[in-house]
Formats: sequence, structure tokens, C-alpha cells
Amino acid sequence: MQVPQVTEEAALAVTSLYPTLLSLAKAYAMLACPGGDAEEQERHGQRGG
Repeated sequence: MQVPQVTEEAALAVTSLYPTLLSLAKAYAMLACPGGDAEEQERHGQRGG
């Protein structure tokens, strides 16, 4: 699969840091909820606002 405007060098750098889609998704979730992942906060009834 290719992503438009993403060089092979950039793609290899990302996959070396995040080898699975799950690891990339977790890192992305941490950007949205720096205190923990969104699913974990939802389980405890915490919501950002």
C-alpha cells in the first residue's frame, strides 16, 4: 500500500517506530488524550472537554 505524498524513507521511519497498526493507533491516541488512551479513560468515566 502507498500513501500519497509519503516518501519511502518517511514510511520506513514510521514503521520502524510503530511496527504494527495497533502500536501506531495507540501512539496517535496518546496525542489526543495525553493522560492515557481514550478507551482507558472511557472505562473510568473520564472525558476530556
